[in-house]
Amino acid sequence: MTLHHRLKFLWSIVLAAVFFAFGTGICLANHAVRISDLDAAAFVVRYNNTALKEESVVRLAVPLVSNDVKLKNYRVYESDILGIEEKARLFLNVNEAGALSSIVMKSEKASVTRSLALRRVLTLALESLGLTEAERADFFSSEKRSPDKNGALRHAWCKAAGRKIVAFYDAVHAPDILVLYAWDE
Repeated sequence: MTLHHRLKFLWSIVLAAVFFAFGTGICLANHAVRISDLDAAAFVVRYNNTALKEESVVRLAVPLVSNDVKLKNYRVYESDILGIEEKARLFLNVNEAGALSSIVMKSEKASVTRSLALRRVLTLALESLGLTEAERADFFSSEKRSPDKNGALRHAWCKAAGRKIVAFYDAVHAPDILVLYAWDE
């Protein structure tokens, strides 16, 4: 990962954190919670099993601890996305308790929201997190723009997991990054 890509990735995380705290459509009474009770390896296994069940060729590689990305209080794992032509990775941020706190999807070339292959990866990730087909439909129909019109937020309540799954992307500053996280309300 080049210095430019590292800086761009870190800037995207900062933007996501700001939006995470003050985002449109989510009241400040909500609390950030882990996105899954699984650890990185178990999430990848669930994702790959979901892909197999859906007869999708898109899989995730075994997650490895990232040497490029370091976040305070989190262990970051990288997992390459296999079965698509685009070079893309998932960064799985695991908290100190060992649970998956957030997921960052990073494309090396394409806009994440415009890439059909990466939208399929996102759909499989949402299903792996426990969202039903109806909840995924709610997720994709819930887009709200940030006040500056650069970023967008999508969300849906996941009944099985008991949390709201939220996605944020900034189409202007970081079109190649999408961040998934969760709220308790």
